[in-house]
Amino acid sequence: MKLYNNSLIIKAFYVRIFDPKQTQRTKMNQPIYKIGAIVRPKSPELKDSCVEIFRILADSGIEVWCERESSCMLGLQGGVGFEEILDSADAILSIGGDGTLISAVRKSIGSNLPIFGINMGSLGFLTAIKPNEVASFASLLVSGGYKLDFHRMLEARFVDSSEKFYALNEVFITKNNHCA
Repeated sequence: MKLYNNSLIIKAFYVRIFDPKQTQRTKMNQPIYKIGAIVRPKSPELKDSCVEIFRILADSGIEVWCERESSCMLGLQGGVGFEEILDSADAILSIGGDGTLISAVRKSIGSNLPIFGINMGSLGFLTAIKPNEVASFASLLVSGGYKLDFHRMLEARFVDSSEKFYALNEVFITKNNHCA
């Protein structure tokens, strides 16, 4: 398939991502009592931090379901499938960086669940919560006092294809000239 022989259709929609910098609210949000957690892949070193985050959330009255792959990677028991999280959770918690959050967004397209990101790295534009802010974040969740920011999500597909591609904020198109 050559790019210049096809037309590209791009459709925009929004995802809801927590923004702690926004302090003004026009309305209260739904309290969050059940959250599904997804953790940055190949990062077993995050186990102690995740266990502490889960404890703080549980102490605040929030039931935490750790996604199965994340649970296995961390050596924790009781992980659940991501589909079960989408069906039963009030929100999704991404623990890692922006890449982990974007992965969670892609996996949850169509669920309309808000996504909260805890930044476990040094730089995070979308994962705005720091590990030392989890207790105050948890109280915002159960009170409904959190603010959601709406980010544009793009769906792209070629006119003659049913395959869809999703991106947060942008779609990059390049010509593929790989030789076999």
